[in-house]
Amino acid sequence: MSRSRLSKSLLLTVLFFGALATNPLAASEIKENAQLAKQRAEMKGRQRRIIYNNDGYEVFLDGTNTPAGFLAIRMKATLDTQVDSIFYCTGTSTMFTHQAKVGEIYGKYAEGMTVTNNVQALHENYKTDALALTVQFCHENDLELFFTHRINDIHDSFNDFEHCTWKREHPEYLLGKREDYKKYPQTDPRNRWAALNFEIPEVLDYLLAIIDDVLARYDVDGIEIDYFRNPLFFRPNQVGKPATSEQVKILTGFQSRVRDLAYKHGNQRGRPILVATRVPVTKRLCRYVGIDIEQWLKEDCLDMLMVGVGCHPFTRPTRELVELGHAHGVPVYPVIAGSTARPKQRTLEHLRGAAAICWHADADGVYLFNTYAEVFGMNYHDIFTELGDPNKLASKNKIFCIDHNRVVWGGIKNALLQHQILPLELDGSSKPLHVTLPVADDVAGAAKEGRLELLTLRVQFEGRAPEDKVELRLNGDLLKSTKEDAKSGWVIYATDPSQYRHGDNAIALRVSDWHDKEKPVFVNSVELRVDYHAGAVTN
Repeated sequence: MSRSRLSKSLLLTVLFFGALATNPLAASEIKENAQLAKQRAEMKGRQRRIIYNNDGYEVFLDGTNTPAGFLAIRMKATLDTQVDSIFYCTGTSTMFTHQAKVGEIYGKYAEGMTVTNNVQALHENYKTDALALTVQFCHENDLELFFTHRINDIHDSFNDFEHCTWKREHPEYLLGKREDYKKYPQTDPRNRWAALNFEIPEVLDYLLAIIDDVLARYDVDGIEIDYFRNPLFFRPNQVGKPATSEQVKILTGFQSRVRDLAYKHGNQRGRPILVATRVPVTKRLCRYVGIDIEQWLKEDCLDMLMVGVGCHPFTRPTRELVELGHAHGVPVYPVIAGSTARPKQRTLEHLRGAAAICWHADADGVYLFNTYAEVFGMNYHDIFTELGDPNKLASKNKIFCIDHNRVVWGGIKNALLQHQILPLELDGSSKPLHVTLPVADDVAGAAKEGRLELLTLRVQFEGRAPEDKVELRLNGDLLKSTKEDAKSGWVIYATDPSQYRHGDNAIALRVSDWHDKEKPVFVNSVELRVDYHAGAVTN
């Protein structure tokens, strides 16, 4: 090892063990102050209509090299809205825009980039950083603030400037090798070569030291451990196998140690620090990646539960974890992610539909992830003032749909529900294709009350010839098409409000007359648009 490389390694080691030294108590010795335990219970139950997860991308943009410029991009849009909590991300697992003492700050491998210039300008000219500014802004405006740690972010698999020195000097800590990115397709988990191997104790210790450093120096209200920004922690998942029992114990131990850090720093500052986690959408899928979510709840390892990646907000079975969390006194917030939706589903009407489904599942609020209003042609004010109030939302126009798998997110297909994600191929044997369309509005009731203006059910087919006849049944009722567009593949069907259930609706599609069975026919989209009369309000 060269002298320069050795000195870098020693520096990281000193910083790492220096952070650990601030925690002289063993995990088993850390107890929560009784008064703080009472306060924590009260904090768990506070109102969180909308939790806005800000990925911190504004620091990568021009004009955010001053505190005023930084706050103007996104943070000020949360004022006087339904946003009650900000979850702020400052980078990847080990590379940050805050002035980290453990981990690395954007700079060395991003020299000359806007993010580096902004981080340096905030620090050198104003003695602050993105996280400190966000903490101050939130506390001045009575907003809850969590530091969200994407503990296994793999952006550095394809962004070399985010691949930190620690990983470069310890390639044995990773699940793969750099050449795996080109060797395997993006749909293969092995393509995410920079994922950390959580079976290595040094990996866990380093991540905990990063968290310890943040909790020691920033006045955050909580810490979120984001297990879903790449839920690939163990080698079996790389080849389509579930995590082993021993690996499950490793993640349980890690989450328990996070709780201990929250206790330690909460005791020191005299104010509780809450712990939140983002996990897959069912107990089974959690267990697949190594998370025993039921055990975590039994052991009081978390105060808030965030459910899902958010790219399939209509299809996921949210209610299972909502009920599990509530059984243990833990509020649950389903995730809605805008960036992974199909471009034509990035509308306010789609967001309203997804939020309505969250509320229909008895969630405690909605959690917005990667919701880039400036990219989607919307504005933050509309998003932030509607989705967090189910009563206000009830009379708003919406679109309910069946999710489309635009991407195999992060190459972790087995951690997602895929059984009815579109597109799906119609069976040439004339066997019906069964899918479920969730409708969180009581459209039949709205029609009786005179609030409903229009219902439009439409299905988009791909590869369907004009001669092909497709039979569609809604909750057993055979529907007739009223309009077809051969070029786009969209078919509109006539329906009556009374045919819809308030909740899951069964749709069966069958090719009754196939012109060319050698040519596949796919169902690309299923959407129900619900329009209300202007000024309509719920009773």
